[in-house]
Amino acid sequence: MFTKTKKNQIINLRRNIDKLDRQIIKLIAQRLNVVKKIGETKMRQKVKVFDKNREIEVLARVKKLAKVSEIDPRFIERIFKLIIKASKRIQNEK
Repeated sequence: MFTKTKKNQIINLRRNIDKLDRQIIKLIAQRLNVVKKIGETKMRQKVKVFDKNREIEVLARVKKLAKVSEIDPRFIERIFKLIIKASKRIQNEK
């Protein structure tokens, strides 16, 4: 059974996670706003949305950052593939 002190520690840690989740969401929203601006610029310049080299570059960079932060690079790669997929969808919106 948890003591009140241990339960309070868990509650405080969960509040910290909630705060971090809000920060993550805010950062993703900021990233997607920049993506939208890139998409608008690409449309004006008649540049294709999909840039395989950029995608490879981003995935390599974030996997390297994951290793430095002692996070499984495959986990981060999966997350960023979803972010990139959403980014391409946003850039294709007219």
